[in-house]
Amino acid sequence: MTPGTIKVLHLVVKNIAQICQALTERGVAVGELQQYDGGRIKYARFSDPDGNSWLLQEMNSQSS
Repeated sequence: MTPGTIKVLHLVVKNIAQICQALTERGVAVGELQQYDGGRIKYARFSDPDGNSWLLQEMNSQSS
């Protein structure tokens, strides 16, 4: 595949805030944390150096 052609790969995580912080500390520009369904569903986006886009996703059974 050509670098940068993969768009919106989903990574499901348990603690999105922790992952966003770890990525940011490593120099990754992570987009704003978006929350839906009263905070039960959370998303954040980032891109890798090749230009592929990634979506972090956290889903909880209870709102935060």
